Amino acid sequence: MTLIAAPAHTLGSIRTKLLVLLAVQEPGEAFRDSSPWRELRLILADLSRYTDRL
Repeated sequence: MTLIAAPAHTLGSIRTKLLVLLAVQEPGEAFRDSSPWRELRLILADLSRYTDRL
C-alpha cells in the first residue's frame, strides 16, 4: 500500500488515506462496530466535517 505509507501533507490527504484504509482493510459488516474500525470511522467523520468547512 504505497498510498498509506506516503506522508500526508494536508488534512484532505489524511482523510483520503483513512478512506482507502477502511475501504481496503475493514473486515466487513460483522466487525463494523468493533475496534479499531468504529473509531477509525469516527475519526474520518470528524476530519470530513472539518475539511468540508474549509
